Amino acid sequence: MLLEGKVAVITGGGRGIGRAIAQRFAAEGAGVLIASRTEAELRKVAREIEEGRGKAAWVTADVSREADCARIISAAEDRLGAVNILVNNAGDYGPVKPIEEISPQEWDHVIAVHLRGAFLLTRLVLPGMYQHHSGAIVNISSLSAKAAFSWSSAYAAAKAGLLGLTRVTAAEAARRGVRVNAIGCSLRR
Repeated sequence: MLLEGKVAVITGGGRGIGRAIAQRFAAEGAGVLIASRTEAELRKVAREIEEGRGKAAWVTADVSREADCARIISAAEDRLGAVNILVNNAGDYGPVKPIEEISPQEWDHVIAVHLRGAFLLTRLVLPGMYQHHSGAIVNISSLSAKAAFSWSSAYAAAKAGLLGLTRVTAAEAARRGVRVNAIGCSLRR
């Protein structure tokens, strides 16, 4: 098992890509902590992992909130141990309308979930990873970061920002044994 003894935190772990990542990591031996805003989804995924003899914990949280991010990492450390892997997957596509119709509040929310959340969680796990001279951070981006799709400006901006955050964090962290990468995924509409 590739991830035996590792601890992974996966945001947006209650469904879709996050659920699939959590299940695969658990199948490879990692203890996984999944986080999202929906308790019922988290309970279901954790139960599925445990039924497959994996190790899972969960916490409801909104990654746009600093206190919730701290609670995610604290829960992972308390229940599973030091965090070796962080997957920043939580997201909200946001408003599907022309940019001139998007309110500042809608814009800020999308940026906060995708970009601020990834920043907050990354800064919380890096000190521990640096201490162990190892770790991996995976940011789930999107083809929208590099291609233009109508009526998705907030999402595209957030995902493009996530690529910038990934590049800079990777450059800083590599010297200390931590890998940081982004995966571009396409959305099904």
